[in-house]
Amino acid sequence: MENLSDLKQQPYKYVKLQDALKARIRDGVYVKGDRLPGEVALADQFSVSRVTARQAMEALKNEGLVIRRQGAGSFVQSIPEAPTQKMPPKIDKAAPPQNVAYVMIDRLLDESNYAPKLHAAQQVMSDHDIMLSIANLNSVDLMAGVIPTWFRPDRVDGVIFDGPVQEGHVRLAERLGIPYVVMGNCPLPQETVQVRYDCYSIAQEIVEYLGRLADQPIVLLVEPFRLHYTKEIYAGYVDAIRKRVGGVPLLHTCNDDGYRGIKYFLNESDGRFSLFTVDRMLGGVLKAYQEFGLTNETNPIMTFGNPRVLTERQRQMTHFAPMSAEILMRKTAQTLIAQLNGEPIDTCTQLREPILPPTTGPANVDSDAIK
Repeated sequence: MENLSDLKQQPYKYVKLQDALKARIRDGVYVKGDRLPGEVALADQFSVSRVTARQAMEALKNEGLVIRRQGAGSFVQSIPEAPTQKMPPKIDKAAPPQNVAYVMIDRLLDESNYAPKLHAAQQVMSDHDIMLSIANLNSVDLMAGVIPTWFRPDRVDGVIFDGPVQEGHVRLAERLGIPYVVMGNCPLPQETVQVRYDCYSIAQEIVEYLGRLADQPIVLLVEPFRLHYTKEIYAGYVDAIRKRVGGVPLLHTCNDDGYRGIKYFLNESDGRFSLFTVDRMLGGVLKAYQEFGLTNETNPIMTFGNPRVLTERQRQMTHFAPMSAEILMRKTAQTLIAQLNGEPIDTCTQLREPILPPTTGPANVDSDAIK
């Protein structure tokens, strides 16, 4: 298998735009006689320069697909034929899998963030004598019909998708006959082969847990809802709060480290609350706890996220609901291997890990726990 990070040079931008417009004509978005968007509109829509848009339209004209009328614009003149599909070479299904790709969608692989996950996947694959390669896939290229040369069933036996995976990505793998598993809480159809955290149920369990610790309002402090799993946390929290007290859930979102969220709760309440937050905000939360004299006994904290993010001292300050990326990756890799070996698998695997109390019991916040 070729090195997935050493891909062939991509075509010129105008060729990608030319192919994208041809696909839209072929699919009936633009029919014969329709006026195509102008250069300015194409440049804005596809994030290219006007020169690139002009080159793409000129190429379509040279193919006889578009006619340009002075002062009126460009119009569809003929419909392109569907591209011929090369049949993939026959594969010996009895042969054991040898190559699996870890594919990040629309993101660059940051070694510091992804090394633990990659190490977990590599461990599982090496136990089965399978080589793990890494690659990126760009959604814009795929929409334009630019598919990497390695993304073929004779080059790769299976794929682990990570990042903002969309339905089109998995449909491409299915069309090419490449087994896949999606890692993470992506908004995909139920039949998609996916390993994810059951964030909705975990949030409900956290509300019940905090309710047993202290009989007081439970507030949720999270980032803005840009991540799908955060939306699931919120939905589970809201339903659990309504079942428990029949009231309105208390919520605050912020872009900082959580410090301002605690100030907001103190200003809006009598100081009696339990806190449900995410790992990235714990440092600011503990800073506010120290400054305003709060403790984990009077205002219990439940943190949800990756245990690797927290220091040992922070673990002594909070109850913790783990969401380990390494565990998620390990289960994802095991699911893919089971699929490659023809074993029955669940299309959507939901993971839950047990809630962990503070490592040394409830403790007051000190400066060593604040990062």
